[in-house]
Amino acid sequence: HYFSCMRPSDGVAAAEVRTLAQGEAVRAFYHANDHPDGFRFVRLLDPEDSTGSKAVIGLSTGWIPATVAEDWSPDVLKSSSDAPERRVLVRLHGTFADAYQQDPAPVVGMYWRVERNHIRPIGVPQPPAELSLLVVRWWDYWNPKSKSSRSHNVANEEMLLDVLQGPHSPQEAMHEQGVYEVHSAFIRESSDLKRVGASMATSMRGHCRAGLYFLWPTQRPAQERRLAGAVSDSAMLELMQCMEGEGVRSCWPHPSGLYRQLAGKLWTAIASQDHPELRVPLTVMVDVRTWRSNPSGAAEAVTEELRALQTARTGTSPGSELRGVVKLGFSWMGEDVRPFTGLQELEKVLQQMLDGCSDDVVCMVQERVEAVACEFRLICCRDLARGEEIVTWELVRMRQKPAKQGCLDSSFSLASHDTMTAAETAAMLFGGNRAVVEAAEAEVKRLGNLWLQWFRDQGFGTPGPAFRLDFLVARPTSPQEAPEVWTVELCECGGSLCGLGHHPRTAACLNECLHVLGRPAGRPPRSLPPFHPSAEHGRGAGTGTAVVKAAVAASQPSSFVSRLLAVLCSPSGRLTLLAVVLAVLSDFLR
Repeated sequence: HYFSCMRPSDGVAAAEVRTLAQGEAVRAFYHANDHPDGFRFVRLLDPEDSTGSKAVIGLSTGWIPATVAEDWSPDVLKSSSDAPERRVLVRLHGTFADAYQQDPAPVVGMYWRVERNHIRPIGVPQPPAELSLLVVRWWDYWNPKSKSSRSHNVANEEMLLDVLQGPHSPQEAMHEQGVYEVHSAFIRESSDLKRVGASMATSMRGHCRAGLYFLWPTQRPAQERRLAGAVSDSAMLELMQCMEGEGVRSCWPHPSGLYRQLAGKLWTAIASQDHPELRVPLTVMVDVRTWRSNPSGAAEAVTEELRALQTARTGTSPGSELRGVVKLGFSWMGEDVRPFTGLQELEKVLQQMLDGCSDDVVCMVQERVEAVACEFRLICCRDLARGEEIVTWELVRMRQKPAKQGCLDSSFSLASHDTMTAAETAAMLFGGNRAVVEAAEAEVKRLGNLWLQWFRDQGFGTPGPAFRLDFLVARPTSPQEAPEVWTVELCECGGSLCGLGHHPRTAACLNECLHVLGRPAGRPPRSLPPFHPSAEHGRGAGTGTAVVKAAVAASQPSSFVSRLLAVLCSPSGRLTLLAVVLAVLSDFLR
């Protein structure tokens, strides 16, 4: 008798698992990540490809025809659990290649050891896969330079492992039964994306078919050459649309229409002008073709348009010199964000940022929010276990850091990777006034609900599996006033989790992949685990050391003393300061 879905360790006696003879035809459940040396061999979809591309595309997890390479007896199950002979040695049929360490020629027939419960004789009926995944990813999974920013770096192999085989992942839910498959496309350049298409969709035989795209679309050729994981935005979006047309739903980051809006920041100008309730700083788009033919005239036209919008909104004429920010769409990690003051600086910044860009690059000029103290962010996951429109979120508070090298405006800052508790935010940034922080948090959540409705009104539904809403918090002019809160970014799935663990996002992704036509397919959605600080975030958000750095970075010398006095005047502030001192001493003693 053959048990296809259970191990002896699950209660099946070794005697019930029959022997396998050398030469017996079987199917084996292959998982590329089981390679003892960490390589990622895939069974090639098109072994006869003649394009000359070095992309490796094929099956990385799933059932493959094979031949038993040596006799196997249940007696070996009595040996230690990690002994290689417990597994069945098979010769997998097909042609295999690895994207990182490419052999002179692909391997035809590959020997592999497979767990006994993942071996099925050819005569045994093959149950259909519940889920087929297409994973489009960067080829260099081994580069140590790509090991940073685990929660949001598409070139970081650990990020993909979290999504695909960590807790709450497809592997955890389905690997034991072998009811899913993964088709991987290891991409080296934008042109490789054309090799993924209808033939790939045909090979995906699962009841649910989902595409996961771990790449960074960009409109700047220089970025493609410099940034690991960067590809042409048009090539990537074209592939996503092609696969969607073949019935492969884009589940990471989002369907192509929504993803284009978020990654390209196309929502910014429209929302700022048509939806003032969403609190987006006024934004105008730059016509790059017009700018290229007449840079000075285009910059002046943008300035006048922004001034006219400000006048219409406030009823008063803005100041003599416009202070604003230039941003590019399809840009990552705050790289293409530059401040300017006045027309001449705007011309200079546009020249710097548009140099080498094509005419269709997304470029915008936005009014600047002054006196920014910090960013508050909502880390959001669609919670299908509770309902199709339910979103679970966690609020995080990010301290600011000086802008990147090359920015001459010392008053301009960007969000850092360091988080703060509510008490630390009040003590370091608002003179110990907790009421200001609470008011800002309430406003952020109010705006968060408005944005959820905006997504629905625009026809995108409730975004899944995850996304992030970022808000600038500006210091009030007096203690009696509420802080100003502005929407600064709608971040797609795959953005930084700001020190939180990936488990809720991973579970939300699996739910999204199995969610078909408004109903779960075969199994109910998983309840999302709670948000917790990630292990790689060190001692967690808002440690004492981070507070000291935040105070130094966010305060001028003249104001630091007054802020310190405000901290000392409150019991909670004194406790916070004590925690700071203890943390610094602890670091020193280490």
